Amino acid sequence: LHWYGPGVMAAMLPDGTAVTLEQTTAYPREDRVTLAVAPAQPAEFTLQLRIPRWSAQTRVAVNGEVIPQVEPGTYLPLTRVWRGDTVEIDLDFSLHAWTGARECAGLASLYRGPLLLTYDRRFNDMDPDDVPALDARGPAPRVVAWPGRIPPILLLECPAVDGRTVRLCDFGSAGEGGTPYRSWLSVQGSETLPQPYATCLEERTV
Repeated sequence: LHWYGPGVMAAMLPDGTAVTLEQTTAYPREDRVTLAVAPAQPAEFTLQLRIPRWSAQTRVAVNGEVIPQVEPGTYLPLTRVWRGDTVEIDLDFSLHAWTGARECAGLASLYRGPLLLTYDRRFNDMDPDDVPALDARGPAPRVVAWPGRIPPILLLECPAVDGRTVRLCDFGSAGEGGTPYRSWLSVQGSETLPQPYATCLEERTV
């Protein structure tokens, strides 16, 4: 299973048994995926779950039984006789970062789960050139709702080092109102955050 998101998909085992996989989730806004595995008849096979590299502490349970040794950046094999079972996947949505280089030196891109976080003038009181430095070692960002038009997929309130609050939305929603936005931000302590995307890039380059 490569893709997480709400929906139903079907597959066929080599012996012709049909298997339905139904995901109930608000991913990528929320971190839990509930997967119903329903073969047409009891069947033994291996279901491989993609564990994202950025999810440092992933919890997986089958019918309530927690699966040990879930490693980020791998596929988790679940081999059993499936009879109509429920798999719960709780992904780690702790912030992680990609530290900038060259023209972006001194800046960082922040991610929550798979979503790149972005300053958008539409959600903030300050202009782009007045965005304060964020504090990676401060309180965790808080998910908030947007009461205005065209709500983003995700909106977070993040503490800044000067005491102000900066709202960050997901990159996919940034600029929908025609306002300026930025994804490279000043983040004090960004080097203390996990940086799985940078690691992945380095491995690919090598």
